[in-house]
Amino acid sequence: MKKLVLTFALLLTAVMASFAQPRAIGIGGTFASPIEISYQHNITDKIFLEGNLGFMFPFFLHYDANYDYIGYNPERFPKRYEFGVMFTATANYVLFKPSWTSYGSWEIYAGSGLSLGYVPDAGSKYLDPIPEQYYYHRLGMGFMMSVPLNAGLSFTFPFRLRLSAIMRPQIGFQMSQCALGGGEYRTGFYDYGLFGFIPHIGVHYAF
Repeated sequence: MKKLVLTFALLLTAVMASFAQPRAIGIGGTFASPIEISYQHNITDKIFLEGNLGFMFPFFLHYDANYDYIGYNPERFPKRYEFGVMFTATANYVLFKPSWTSYGSWEIYAGSGLSLGYVPDAGSKYLDPIPEQYYYHRLGMGFMMSVPLNAGLSFTFPFRLRLSAIMRPQIGFQMSQCALGGGEYRTGFYDYGLFGFIPHIGVHYAF
């Protein structure tokens, strides 16, 4: 799954480069993707495409359960490290270019697109019939697909350094394998996508 996401990211980046003009390249991050490599291309003066390849370095995943459950076996559900990756592509429109300062330039933009990834997500509860009580699957790795809602404010210095504050909540689903209850796959709302409402900072070199 991670190879599929990386291949999709490379192909889309190649398509973008074939018909657009370079805009900026840099790094940033969100709660869901601590480190992102960002690449932007202008389509027109007000429209640009952006591709973000995010890396989630090893999470300490712990399959937890209700310890009153007699059949729980820590050796069966061991702790393990996982590596996640996410690619986000958005089409953005520059809404305003306010003249707030005489030094540098400002932009306010918004857009949307598609995110694909192999990522962790918050736990899900499910019922084990024997005994009848809920067990908690704290974190699960799996395939994710979502629609990102991008909104940003950027300031570009005359020497081409661009700083951005960006909100990018993601509405979608994530499919992961439950450690308990037979190990079946379960699909649910991508909870971590809501952390995109927390603004993050991006640093770019503007072409």
